[in-house]
Amino acid sequence: MKPFRRNVCAVLVNEDRSRVLVFRRVGKLLPGHRWQFPQGGLRARESPEEGLRRELDEEIGTADVEVLGRARDPIRYEYPAQVVRKLKAEGSKLARFRGQEQHWFLVRLRGGTRYIHFDHQPRELDAFRWVAPARALELVVPFKRAAYRMGLHALGLLGRRASAPDGPQGRVPRKPTGRAPGKRISNVPGNPQGQVPGERATRASGKPKGRTPGTRAGRTPR
Repeated sequence: MKPFRRNVCAVLVNEDRSRVLVFRRVGKLLPGHRWQFPQGGLRARESPEEGLRRELDEEIGTADVEVLGRARDPIRYEYPAQVVRKLKAEGSKLARFRGQEQHWFLVRLRGGTRYIHFDHQPRELDAFRWVAPARALELVVPFKRAAYRMGLHALGLLGRRASAPDGPQGRVPRKPTGRAPGKRISNVPGNPQGQVPGERATRASGKPKGRTPGTRAGRTPR
């Protein structure tokens, strides 16, 4: 079985954590979905926080951030069949992987958005906007929504106001889950039944978990 690709995801928040920055991809894997959080694969022997800062510098032009928190466990999502076919057709290195295993970070830009730029090459993102955390779920590609929901819950941005990270590592405490694993996702934007084909996400332990009753949990390659 193919491995998961080690990855990081950065959720940049404003001062009161009521808004998050989403960025527009230069390309797209599925029609109509181009907005996402900055993310990228980890290099060999690179720590998640080292990878976080490198990816931010490469994708948005600045790594001058304060790490406010970190999800306790990595979150996995698998590529749906249509994405796998596209990656293979393009000869992408991502075709070697089953999906992504992401470390989620809550961060704040020290200098604000004025330092964001997309002048670097290769350019992967070309625009950004502030949105409510729940709105980010509507904008992301459907097969990532379950993973985004899990990540935003783990960082304290959905369901209740974000709390201060604990300890010197800046990790966000685990919240109790209120649902049994293996259920369908409810309230997914754009689907009245709350079911998105191919959308799944799990914690790195392999046990499907989520935050909303009736969830089966998913994410997009970078």
